[in-house]
Amino acid sequence: MSLFGSDYDSVKVGGDFQALPAGGYVMVIKNVKVTNNSNGLPMVVAIADIAEGEYKGYFHSLYRERVERDINSKYPYNGTFYITAVDAEGKTKKNFKSFCTAIEDSNEIQLPRNNDEAFLKAVMTGDRSLI
Repeated sequence: MSLFGSDYDSVKVGGDFQALPAGGYVMVIKNVKVTNNSNGLPMVVAIADIAEGEYKGYFHSLYRERVERDINSKYPYNGTFYITAVDAEGKTKKNFKSFCTAIEDSNEIQLPRNNDEAFLKAVMTGDRSLI
């Protein structure tokens, strides 16, 4: 097998994409799951994207481009949040509290204190119909 794939001439060079300018963006949670980290501690993995403006759908667009080249591609790292909820002593981690507080404040809601993934997703995306 050759080092040069049949699509070599059409593949974009690394860095050959429009970088997201620094600044604040309104985000939407596209998917969320509750799982455990490598130490067995509960964590939230949230997939997010830009919700409005010139860069709406930015991370999903990057993901689609990657999947066209490799079906096993993962969602862009900057659009994925890995947030451990508690430490080994069962105490709430600051980054988890910050994440939840940002969602609660931006949606004017209070997140439920349970692990129901579907309910958590609905609430985190601002769907008040389940509250």
